[in-house]
Amino acid sequence: MNEYKQLDANFAKYIKDINYTKAPKDRQIQNIVFIIGESAQRNLMQIYGYYVPNTPNFSRLQAEKPENIFVFDNVIAPQVTTFEALSQVLSFANQDNIQKPWYEFLNLIDTMKLGGYKSIVISNQEQFSLWSKATTTIFGRSDELHWTSSSKAGNSLDTMKPDGNILPILDE
Repeated sequence: MNEYKQLDANFAKYIKDINYTKAPKDRQIQNIVFIIGESAQRNLMQIYGYYVPNTPNFSRLQAEKPENIFVFDNVIAPQVTTFEALSQVLSFANQDNIQKPWYEFLNLIDTMKLGGYKSIVISNQEQFSLWSKATTTIFGRSDELHWTSSSKAGNSLDTMKPDGNILPILDE
């Protein structure tokens, strides 16, 4: 727990010194939804050309309002494990600066805060484990945070949780 607190303190100290200019309200996008399908395989998703209609809402949005969806189709994970990959995906850490740890970079949640956005995170990942430092610390910077492991949606000792466990939280 002390390590999590120290990582959070590092982030808080880091963003105090960032010089930035906030976009005017009339130029900001009203809502941004960022979905990480951590263990999803793109080759098995309709939006990427798979024949089974298993991403109907994304596919409909892409057909009807393509300006409202960014489908990244030429991306590879920066690391082979979830912990290492998410520590870079959720921050500005990258392969070119591996001598500097991920928690010394600006993260996605603080970036959105600096832009004037409220952030709400719903996670089906484990809240505390050997591999959750990046997600727990970065997600903890959000305005609202919901873990399926600590809600009515699932058993906190169960590490294999179906993604459907986030649906009751979305309904709330």
